Amino acid sequence: MKCPKCGSIKVVPIALSSDHDPQFHCLACGNNIGSPPVLINERGEENYLDIVTSVRFHHGGFSDGYDKVTIKKTASGIVADIASNLRREYPGEQKSLTEEEWNKMLDLLFRKMYVHEWEKQYNDPSVMDGTQWELEISMTDNRTLEYSGDNAYPAYWDELKQIFRPFFKIAGATL
Repeated sequence: MKCPKCGSIKVVPIALSSDHDPQFHCLACGNNIGSPPVLINERGEENYLDIVTSVRFHHGGFSDGYDKVTIKKTASGIVADIASNLRREYPGEQKSLTEEEWNKMLDLLFRKMYVHEWEKQYNDPSVMDGTQWELEISMTDNRTLEYSGDNAYPAYWDELKQIFRPFFKIAGATL
């Protein structure tokens, strides 16, 4: 495990934490991390894994265009819409996902990468143009988690790319 805040692997378990508290402490940045993927609100407790309805990831830059994957779960199934801006004549692709694939993706995002603990923005103002990215996770009742970056990335950037790389490959794009 690495810290979702700073990327350090100097992470130790917190001995006396409850099920709702962060489970680890980062010795490098001092943050308590590893909160369970639970949203606590006026309704009570909602597991993110139960309320996510779509995940959208887009990546690109000024000179190369932007590629986008949107994965939606509906009553009729789970479908990924894949679009590559590099090949404008390319109409895009769709790929069906199984419930198992959907659950695995959400498990990686929330239980392994702790996406709910990421910063909302990652920016490196010293780089002109470069690469921009966005990750939007939509949930029931029009709620969203939104993350973006401009030439800067979260600690779990490589793992995030690994999730979406197969979809970009379908569209003939690289990630």
